[in-house]
Amino acid sequence: MTKVISFLNMKGGVGKSTLCFNMAYTAANHFNKKILVIDMDPQFNTTQALMEKYYSSEYYLDLVKEKKTVLRIFQNTTSIIQRAEEKIVPPKEIIQSLGDNLSIICGDLDLIMIESSTRGTENLLEGFIQRVIEEEDFDFIFIDCPPTHSFYTTSSLIASNYYLAPVKPDMYSLLGVELLQSVVSNVNTMNRARVQCLGLIFTMVRPTSVTQRRIIDSVREKNKGIKVFDKEMLYFQYNETGRIETFMYDMVSTKDRIVEITDEFIKELE
Repeated sequence: MTKVISFLNMKGGVGKSTLCFNMAYTAANHFNKKILVIDMDPQFNTTQALMEKYYSSEYYLDLVKEKKTVLRIFQNTTSIIQRAEEKIVPPKEIIQSLGDNLSIICGDLDLIMIESSTRGTENLLEGFIQRVIEEEDFDFIFIDCPPTHSFYTTSSLIASNYYLAPVKPDMYSLLGVELLQSVVSNVNTMNRARVQCLGLIFTMVRPTSVTQRRIIDSVREKNKGIKVFDKEMLYFQYNETGRIETFMYDMVSTKDRIVEITDEFIKELE
């Protein structure tokens, strides 16, 4: 059965998108899992990375012109007298294959123009994903969310079975986790959703930092009811300064760690 997981934290700069597309790439190529990535972050960093990896920025711009992005799910392109079923977007029209096991629905900067002005708009992503599940056999659907409490995060959470919170070990990111738990609780209550916390994954961890280790240990101690992943994504400067199309799985220095993180993730769900 397909599992839908949102990647989010209410604090930016924690490596959320980096973790999302690296885990998707690793799950597809190392573990032979069939993955669909949906980029709901208007900054669309995940889209940029995967497009550069498999195609090009020019190819992506063509997709935008052809309206083959996540924006299509939320756009009302029909008139008021047309039936609701005529507005349905066939999944195959906007899902882009990146290989045998990896696909993406690209993000779009113009997504910022979509808001929940019409009642029920926040449920459109869930309905779309249900059609995807009926037509395709993905093992996991990853949703990369923006680091804000917004229409986009609400839509993503409603559509998800679980959320995964990447956390940088500093006090500001930890406040983001606390806010996130409150947001998820409100979304579940207001929308009758059932998204559950899959766990926290520490990112950008410096092995020699005593302060970071103290924060990590404190979080593990104070949040015993929440899974904190054993494996951590270590800080690696190349993730920030290197070529966008070079992923952690491609490099000797980071391959083992992203494989371990992804393996723990898969085992937690299976």
